[in-house]
Amino acid sequence: MENYEDRALRAFIGTSKYEWYKRAFAKYEKDGEEKFAWNWSWWAFLANGWYLIYRKAYLEGIAYIFLMTMLNNDFPIVALILGIGSGGVLPYFVYRRYKFLKLDIEEKVKDEDKRIQLFEKFGGVNQWVIWFFVFMLTLTLLSGQ
Repeated sequence: MENYEDRALRAFIGTSKYEWYKRAFAKYEKDGEEKFAWNWSWWAFLANGWYLIYRKAYLEGIAYIFLMTMLNNDFPIVALILGIGSGGVLPYFVYRRYKFLKLDIEEKVKDEDKRIQLFEKFGGVNQWVIWFFVFMLTLTLLSGQ
């Protein structure tokens, strides 16, 4: 049987990518100390801010999309560099969201099973983002921009 930490993370991730996130999150907490580490995600690289919205990190995703739009208009080289780096950096934002959510849930709820239910409710993914992203990408390609 899984321990509480694994159950909480599995409930938060909510997809078949649990093992990838478990390894990535372990890098962020090496030797009991929290720090940034590079973890490549093709989905984060290709979708950028939409990856964060897919992972329910709404504020971060919207801010990233806004930042990239502004940079793309005025500083396209910077936007390109940030876009490439997003594949290794954005998973860290998912980790931070998990840590904040975990702290909040564990502070307010004592029952482990109820905690797991809350991780499932507030974690997981937004499937609609995949279809929206494909739709927007198709529109962009068709418009020639």
